[in-house]
Amino acid sequence: MRKVFVLAVWAFISLCVVAIITLPVNLQTQLIASLLIVTLMAIIKLVDAGGEVALDCARLRNGGGAALCLLAHYRNIAAHQPA
Repeated sequence: MRKVFVLAVWAFISLCVVAIITLPVNLQTQLIASLLIVTLMAIIKLVDAGGEVALDCARLRNGGGAALCLLAHYRNIAAHQPA
């Protein structure tokens, strides 16, 4: 049962990351999404339970940071593509 739950959570998070990175949104929405991701990363760090859960928490934090990097990179590439 735990594997199904973890798989469902990872699938949902992956879908959210892809949506955050690829959806065309304005600069204010990007800022809000970035602040939300950084806030969630901080909350995950604060409630880190240790043990086996610590690895999952670290992966979630790293995934959030990677999403921010991919968002910035994708926006930079998209902004400099010839029309």
